[in-house]
Amino acid sequence: MEKEARKGLDTTTDTELDTMADDIEAGKRSKRRHYAKRLGICVIPFVITILGIYAPTYIKDFPGFLFAASAFGIIPALLVALFFGGRNLGRIFFPLNPVEKAFQSLYKALRWKDPPEGEKYTSAVQEDIRKNLLDASYQFNQWGEVAEVMLDEAGGLLDDLILNIRNRVVPAAKDGSLEPETMRQLAKVLAKPTIDKMRATNTEIESDYDPEPEGEPFKARFREFFQSQPGHLIQAIVFGIGSGIFATFVFSVIAQQSFLNVLVQNIGAIIGGSLAVIGGFLGYLALQQKRSSPSES
Repeated sequence: MEKEARKGLDTTTDTELDTMADDIEAGKRSKRRHYAKRLGICVIPFVITILGIYAPTYIKDFPGFLFAASAFGIIPALLVALFFGGRNLGRIFFPLNPVEKAFQSLYKALRWKDPPEGEKYTSAVQEDIRKNLLDASYQFNQWGEVAEVMLDEAGGLLDDLILNIRNRVVPAAKDGSLEPETMRQLAKVLAKPTIDKMRATNTEIESDYDPEPEGEPFKARFREFFQSQPGHLIQAIVFGIGSGIFATFVFSVIAQQSFLNVLVQNIGAIIGGSLAVIGGFLGYLALQQKRSSPSES
């Protein structure tokens, strides 16, 4: 239908734009399938933990350790279902990213025939173009997703720069072959990073230094992950759940009661306490990161 409308209006679009528009429209179905699969993956852990919590009601011999694992696992499972599952659910209904939606709005604005030379569009056409351009501008309010899409090249260059520093520059510094000029160039890139600087620096590093022959040690990867934001979240969840389990065990020993009975009777308070510990631990990590960052002059 859109193609027929374009033909009837003698559009100003070209073949390249038409092909791009068709590709975006055709990709909706495959994107919906992709996000539906991811939604299922995100929700499955939460469903399993819910079943594990209610299982003792229907199965008398249900293993106690599975109930305990489900009770403490429901917190991270719920977080995954809410944050990642909710995002994927929205993408099922609206599979296009903001840049693709902005393109579609702009593409609609191009459906009108060019006005004669020296003349303007009629008022009705101008209003339609204005509305479509306004819709396109609204999409750019989602700056996070827009930046991820439109700065994809910059992100790729940054990934390459990180890998080059780790696998080429660091080994060169270890064996004494690192040139001072390379360090000066890296410092300039980090002080005022641009796409051109990153591209040039990557090219020079890759031409001047050979990559490290051996793979990166597991210990270094492990340390790098736990210094990242996902690593901080995992630390907080493990610390919070571990604190809840330890406190429950200590209380059961002091009260001389079964650990499982104490867990079942106080599950709400234990989960609430674990969430409080998780929040406090994340706040502590954020404060430590702020203190360790260099102060602004």
